[in-house]
Amino acid sequence: MAAASPEARNSASASPWLYGRSIDLLIGCCGIYTLSLPFLLTLSIGTGIQSWSIGLTVVLGITINAPHYGATLVRLYEREHDRRKYVFFTLYVTLAVAALFVIATHNIWLASALITAYVTWSPWHFSAQNYGLLLMFMRREGVDFDDTTKRLFYASFIFATAMSIEGVQAASSELVFAPATFPAPGTPQVFQLAFLQEYAVPILWTLGVLYAGSLGAALVRLRGSGFRLVGPATLMILTQAFFSSVPVVAGRIYTNGEINLAFAPVWISMAHSAQYLWVSAYFAKRSDAQQGSARFLGKSFLAGSGITILPALLFAPAILGNTPWDAGLAGLVFSMVNLHHFIMDGAIWKLRDGRVSNILLRSADASSESNPKRSGSTGKWVPKIIWSACALSVLVPVLHLYETEVHMPNARSSDDINNALERIRWLGRESISLHNYVGAEYSKLQQPGLAIEQFESSIEVFPTPDAYAALGNEYRRTGVPQKARDAYSKALAIDADAAMALLGYSASLAIDEPHPTEADRSKASQMLKRVLEIYPGQSDATQMLRQLRRHDAKP
Repeated sequence: MAAASPEARNSASASPWLYGRSIDLLIGCCGIYTLSLPFLLTLSIGTGIQSWSIGLTVVLGITINAPHYGATLVRLYEREHDRRKYVFFTLYVTLAVAALFVIATHNIWLASALITAYVTWSPWHFSAQNYGLLLMFMRREGVDFDDTTKRLFYASFIFATAMSIEGVQAASSELVFAPATFPAPGTPQVFQLAFLQEYAVPILWTLGVLYAGSLGAALVRLRGSGFRLVGPATLMILTQAFFSSVPVVAGRIYTNGEINLAFAPVWISMAHSAQYLWVSAYFAKRSDAQQGSARFLGKSFLAGSGITILPALLFAPAILGNTPWDAGLAGLVFSMVNLHHFIMDGAIWKLRDGRVSNILLRSADASSESNPKRSGSTGKWVPKIIWSACALSVLVPVLHLYETEVHMPNARSSDDINNALERIRWLGRESISLHNYVGAEYSKLQQPGLAIEQFESSIEVFPTPDAYAALGNEYRRTGVPQKARDAYSKALAIDADAAMALLGYSASLAIDEPHPTEADRSKASQMLKRVLEIYPGQSDATQMLRQLRRHDAKP
């Protein structure tokens, strides 16, 4: 191709950078993320660490991830001009999303559908941002590219996204940053398409070839166009690969978790969020003379905290909802915040929008193009109440982290633990898994009474086979066989294939009893065989089944 045309050069900014070379490469082009990969891979292989700590994940979520949602809200809602310009999204779409959320808190199928929509849409949201920034940097550098080249780049990003979506389907939601939902019947889960799992390898090969082919063709067409092989645009292409196709392919090759730390969804999401804050803060500074980057980021922090924390607090079981934190509430809130963010983001970030294009492509000052008026007819007290509520909401995850990671591990008595659990409940984050964990710890300490209390609390929060089976095990240990069997029966009523309940029930029928009846031995044998069908070679089931067979073989 020929060198950059005069039109392309004239439309380019005097500098390809927004803030400067270092900040733009490290944050805008996710250079920090890219540079971290060798270190994280070495750390994971050398130490065996395969996941990010809960504390660090929470801190990153509060300081980087949540503010990037807030940045969109500040952009859309702070100024009256923007609220009116995007009224369809700021009012009607927002009300629709809120209504879906409220209904989904009482409907498992809808909650599952919305969570599935989030984990499926999320890879494209990341890709669309990378694609937009790729075009921005190329245009700011004066690279001359035609519509065909642009379409080839677009196609490559679509194919990379499709690889990521296939990976999400094959690995459930493990490749997407989202709070885990307790895996039990009655909790919302990601819908999966069986054929995407069955034909995962040929699908990945096909998409990989299409991705490489379209990307290669686009790069070939850029020869002589002014495109720099070492520059921000190239780093954006690498970022797209490291966000989408590389984790999926690497996960197929390295199956022992060696790549989990480097390509963890939380780390990819933080890089994406920091990138979003980088461009949003620049846009805010250029579009509003009264709004510096620091001021905008501070507001984004508060707005992001409010939108990610307050809905979960209001719809916790202690207030308006009936779904516990880890039984779907956390995943649902996170999904709805993201879906709203995806829709709003698509509305406001369009390079064909004159205001966006003037600021991002030519670094123009567009502060005079829009009405800077911030307050509408609501007066000053409504914004103050909203900002105050957002500021206070930050305490919720901080206190929750303190209670679970600092206070409870160092508690000196069961009363201390119960008080901590009560405080967590009022924070809207009472969970099945926390009660089960505390109960299991009491069981290890040979304190069955306290263990039973925790498992019963877990069941009261949300009945699960795991809690009923653990409760049955405690009753077995304390010599109350009928209560044990009742608990196992309730576990199996929820999930007929609950392995722990099948094992415990069969042991209470045929092992604990000194003289089990023929019917009890037969029932126990059937349960143990079912466990081995689900988990071939399971040691406890194998041992008990042998014991039963030896007994049956005696004359």
